[in-house]
Amino acid sequence: MKFLSSITAFTILASVASTSPTPANLIPRACTTIAPTAIDVLDSANPNTPSTGQQFSLARTATANTKISALTFTGIPDDATGCMLAIDIPALAQPIATGSSQADIWTTNSWDLNSPPTWNNQPTRREMVSTFQFPTSPTTSPFHTILASNTCSNKMSFLALQSTWQTSPGSVDFQNSIGGSQPIGFSLVCTRQINFSSSFIPLIHILWLSFAKTGLPPRVHEHDAVTSD
Repeated sequence: MKFLSSITAFTILASVASTSPTPANLIPRACTTIAPTAIDVLDSANPNTPSTGQQFSLARTATANTKISALTFTGIPDDATGCMLAIDIPALAQPIATGSSQADIWTTNSWDLNSPPTWNNQPTRREMVSTFQFPTSPTTSPFHTILASNTCSNKMSFLALQSTWQTSPGSVDFQNSIGGSQPIGFSLVCTRQINFSSSFIPLIHILWLSFAKTGLPPRVHEHDAVTSD
């Protein structure tokens, strides 16, 4: 069987480029990884005071949580369709957690810096979507994992707190930073849909210029033809 001649290929490409997008013409593309707009440490010792920034902290006694962390991501692109909450842990010379260190990850009602939550005014929890064990000793290998995925909204918020089944004290504390060669902490990775047929336009333009110069499509020589039985 011979491969298509260049004139046939051009005809097909032109037809595809002029066709209206359909679900089959759409493919996902990764968006830029988004850092949390803010992390708010909700502290039982300061129940009415928010503490926003990029510091992530959890603390628990043997019987109750005393610090939990709320995260929010705002300004998510309007054309983002799938969003994944991720966490990176680099190689650690010093541990970032002690004692009991498993955390439950919840989705919550969204919030922003105009109305940050506090210990006494916690965001409404929706669904527990993951758990994560923070390392309590030095590590030698970095790792990246996806904690949860869902469709995107313009604002997405989460809550992390130590699992209540744990019966010994524990804490987690680190500065969230997703930039550079040693990212640490939480981020949001989104995907969006693009028109697949639009990627043909540069190729069609090149072929059209070639035709305009020669008046004919490039000749397919016999020794260039590929055949199969």
